[in-house]
Amino acid sequence: MSQPTATASSFTVTCPGCGQKLRFALAPDMPARLRIQCYSCRMVFAVRRPGTEATQHSLSAEPPTLIGMPVPAVRTGPDEATSPLPSRDGLTTVNPTRRQAEHPTFTAGDMIAQRYRVARFIARGGMGEVYEADDLELRERIALKTVRSEGAGDALAVERFRREIQLARKVTHPNVCRIFDVSHHRPDGDASSGVIFLTMELLVGETLAERLRRGGSLQPAEALPIARQVADALHAAHQVGVVHRDLKPGNVMLVEGRGTLRAVVTDFGLARLESGSEDQQGLALTSAGVVGTPAYLAPEQVEGKEITPAVDVYAFGIVLYEMLTGTVPFLGDTALSTAVKRLQQPPPSPRAQVPGLDQRWEAAILRCLAREPSARFATAPAAIAAIDAISRDTAPENRRPAQVPPVSPAAAPATQPQTGRSQERRAFRQRRGVQTACLAALVLVSLGVGWLRYSQWRTRQMEPERRLALLTERITPRRAVAVLGFKNLSGTPGTEWLSSGLAEMLSTELGTGGKLRVIAGENVARTKLELGLGNVDSLARDTLARLRAQLGTDAVVLGSYTTIDGPSGRQIRLDLRLQDASRGETTATVAETGTEAQLFDLVSRIGKRLRRELKVDEEGEAKEVRAALPANTEATRLYSEGVNKLRSFDPVGARDLLVQAVSADPNSALAHSGLSAAWSALGYDGKARDEAKAANDLAAGLSQEERLLIQGRYLETIQDWSHAAEIYWTLWS
Repeated sequence: MSQPTATASSFTVTCPGCGQKLRFALAPDMPARLRIQCYSCRMVFAVRRPGTEATQHSLSAEPPTLIGMPVPAVRTGPDEATSPLPSRDGLTTVNPTRRQAEHPTFTAGDMIAQRYRVARFIARGGMGEVYEADDLELRERIALKTVRSEGAGDALAVERFRREIQLARKVTHPNVCRIFDVSHHRPDGDASSGVIFLTMELLVGETLAERLRRGGSLQPAEALPIARQVADALHAAHQVGVVHRDLKPGNVMLVEGRGTLRAVVTDFGLARLESGSEDQQGLALTSAGVVGTPAYLAPEQVEGKEITPAVDVYAFGIVLYEMLTGTVPFLGDTALSTAVKRLQQPPPSPRAQVPGLDQRWEAAILRCLAREPSARFATAPAAIAAIDAISRDTAPENRRPAQVPPVSPAAAPATQPQTGRSQERRAFRQRRGVQTACLAALVLVSLGVGWLRYSQWRTRQMEPERRLALLTERITPRRAVAVLGFKNLSGTPGTEWLSSGLAEMLSTELGTGGKLRVIAGENVARTKLELGLGNVDSLARDTLARLRAQLGTDAVVLGSYTTIDGPSGRQIRLDLRLQDASRGETTATVAETGTEAQLFDLVSRIGKRLRRELKVDEEGEAKEVRAALPANTEATRLYSEGVNKLRSFDPVGARDLLVQAVSADPNSALAHSGLSAAWSALGYDGKARDEAKAANDLAAGLSQEERLLIQGRYLETIQDWSHAAEIYWTLWS
């Protein structure tokens, strides 16, 4: 937390519970030590007044409590003067600071990106503004979130904004807020004056934090359904390697619908892939100091240690604690002391706040808040399973009926003959024996039926594995090659496209004949982004090992190119390295020179030399390579730049370039297929289907793999899932 900043009559401080900035007006006679109650989350914490030194007297005296009012993220006018109100019962209150409201960027009725019509302004936050809008293409109501104008020029803020979309898209679950797309609004056609925004699911309701502030703590029966849904959302994120890192009641939306309450986890702006996923970009974006809300940080976050799903389990425990008690377990004088307290003392029992709380609730919460990550529950649903046993045990149908004590022989009527009692006992034993036999037979039948059903289910589950095993026996694995792209050493304007263009052309060349398995360019681009790799001349052994682990590649092709303008046209020199990913060493270097007009011949010569180095027969047909590539250099440039934009999560820029590529070469199947992917990313399903059909109709001259890939994508657009699955199975095999 930043230190309080003082003026003549006021100071601001950050709440350690919710992160809200608070402002207070001070009287000259106020003591050095103050207690502050956050207006937003009601947390009470202590601070020392700026410009004063703490004394023994001031620390021993009971400090007054001030109510802190939130400071808006943006101020456009001067603050009005404030003054303390009279003290009442030892509680000093302050009038809220009034500010001139800033007008939203958009108003109702405005059109954004020629597709979204603003319905109303919802709220303004730290990153930007949120609006309710109509998607005119899909005819549905969505939420639209913008980047603030001052943040749009901050590359780190924009990249974090994009990252929120990338990570949230990895998690598909009903209890996770769905992110649809990211785009730009350029009203004047000028990129510098545009607005970056994302579209997302519109959630109508209140946050869990607002619910707790409005109604206080929840009863266990109320808290359990919400907790179960939050746990399921966290588990879905952890299964794809995403750690939220900032779970708190303010990031849980409660949405009413069809008589049930739906809890939705939002805000993946601080999320990152867990450590084992090699998320170097996530580290760069989110590792600048301790990130997250101090009151909900796990001990390992405070210490800067490895981030695993256990940090979300810890935060989940604090959320459970707060739902049941109305407060958080650790509170300090400052945000830093609040975060550090969990390193110095065990969490207080929630039963100290709620004496009647079931012991198993207490045990589950305290296990979530264990100091060591290994001592916590492995998953959030495991904590719910431990708690859920309470509701099953207390259900009316599970309560045991009161047992009637048996009548002792001494209490039996004295007139009953002894022989009658013996006969009665024998009859009772016979009935008990018959009942036991029937019960045993019923159990055996149930076990038999259960085993039969399990065997049938297991057979169905094993069918894909058997099919895969049989297929694997018949398959001889091909050697895999990844073309990473090339470094531009010339710096000549207008030649940047050659890096991705040459990589696409060389990948097609190497894949000709089917002797090599060429890693898809989309997978290569995603892996380079995750590992933080640019275009380099060579890679170290450890980086090659990570590439091999993530891409399954045996060899890597990379290098550089130089362009020189001469009387006969632009000359291109291409210097390549072939590196063995398993051994971590360079096995060959290849250099070729040619003109830009003879680019296809240059790539063909390079491809033949590389296949020779990879010990692959040169049986590829040149006609397949020429059919796959656009007909001219200009179309190749536009296609390469468009595909590069698409892989960089800029579908608008990709669409514009690929439209030009299709115009330059209407018979290019790959250009139509790329344009289909761009339209699909923008939500234009009809246009995506038309371009996919055009690509499928033009794919006759391509290699078998490219034909199958284009056919599979077309079947997806017409929602023929069964045939698409067969196509992709054939591609995999």
